[in-house]
Amino acid sequence: MKEQNKELTGYPSIDKPWLKYYNNPKEIQIENISVYEYFINQDVPLDSVAIDYYGNKILYKKVIEKIGETQNRFLALGLKKGDVVTLCVPTVPEIYYIFFALNHIGAIVNLIDPRTNIEFIEKSLNDTNSCILIYIDAAYEKLGKIRTNKKLKNIFYLPVSSSFPKYMKTIYNFKNLKVYNKLNRFGHKNWIYQSAEFNKEDYKAEKNLSDDIAAIVYTSGTTEIPKGALLTNKNIIALTIQNKISDFGWDKYDRFLEIMPPFIAYGLLCGIVIPFCIGMQVIVIPKFNQKKFADLIIKYKPNHIMGVPSMMTDLKKNKKLIKFDLSFLKTVIVGGDKISIADERSFNSFLKSHNSYIKLIKGYGMTEMSS
Repeated sequence: MKEQNKELTGYPSIDKPWLKYYNNPKEIQIENISVYEYFINQDVPLDSVAIDYYGNKILYKKVIEKIGETQNRFLALGLKKGDVVTLCVPTVPEIYYIFFALNHIGAIVNLIDPRTNIEFIEKSLNDTNSCILIYIDAAYEKLGKIRTNKKLKNIFYLPVSSSFPKYMKTIYNFKNLKVYNKLNRFGHKNWIYQSAEFNKEDYKAEKNLSDDIAAIVYTSGTTEIPKGALLTNKNIIALTIQNKISDFGWDKYDRFLEIMPPFIAYGLLCGIVIPFCIGMQVIVIPKFNQKKFADLIIKYKPNHIMGVPSMMTDLKKNKKLIKFDLSFLKTVIVGGDKISIADERSFNSFLKSHNSYIKLIKGYGMTEMSS
C-alpha cells in the first residue's frame, strides 16, 4: 500500500483512481481537430435520412451541403475564428447547420434560451462580445426590440417554418407576414435570405483545434444566476466518443427522438452532435408538449428517447399507450433532475409490461463537464 501511495500524485485527473473498477479500460486519444472535422470523418450514411422535421426528410448529404452554404453566409458577413454568434433558437434543422458551420470556421456559438428575460440576453451579448444574433421568429415581441451595441453588427430572425414541408411553410409565412414586415422595419433580416457571396480569394481559413472553444452553454442557475460554461472541441468530441463506444446500443440508422432544447449542454451534445456523428435519423421536435408525447412515440416508433424524469413518469400514465407495443425502444435516458427509486422501478415495470426489456438509464453531468 505504501508503494502504491508513492506513485500517486494526488491529482485525480492524473491518477485516474476510477480505472480500478473497470475491466480492460481503453485509453482514447482525442485528435487535435474540430467537432466539424470529427463529424465529417465519421462514416455517416449520406443517402439516408438525417433529420425528419414534420415529415420533411433531409438526407445527410443535403445536411452537409447546407452546412457549407451556411458557412458561406457567415463568411459573407466577415465572420472569423474566435468571433461569437449568439443563438436564441429552439431545436430546428437550421441549428444543426449553424452549429457545424460556425465550428468549421472556428467561431464560437453562444446558446441562450429564447424565453430568457431580455436583460440577461443583452448582458450575455455584451459579456461575450457577440457580433451576430440569430433568434427564432416566435420570440419577436421580446427580441425585436433588443438594444444593439457596437460589437453586435447583425441581427437576424429565423422563421421556425424554414424547413417545414411546402404547404405548412406557405400557411405559416402568410400568417406571420405582418410580423416579418415589422421586424424588417426594425432592421432585422431573415436569416434564410442572407447572401452567401464572399470573396474566396481573400478568405484565409484558420485551423480550429481541439482546445479551442466551440460553445458557450449556460448553467441552470440553481444556486445563483446562470454562468456561461466554455466547452472546447475536445470536451464535445470526448463525450461523443464515450457514447459511441458504450453499450447503449446506439447504432447507425436508428431513430432518435430529439425533444431536448439545444441551449442546454444535454440538448446540444446528446441531441445534436452525438446522433449525427453516429449516423442516426433524428426526429426534430422544436417545442415539446407532454400531452402529445405519446402521439410522437406511436407515430415515429423511436429507438432512443432522452428527457427529464417528469416526462417519463407522466408518459406511463398516458392511456394511449395502455396496449401499445414498445419493443422498438433500445434506450430511454433521463437526466437534468432527480428521480425516486419508486418512480424508476415503476417506469421499468411499465416498459416490461409493454414488451420492452430495457431499463431506464440515469445520466448525470454538470454543464461545465459537457453534460
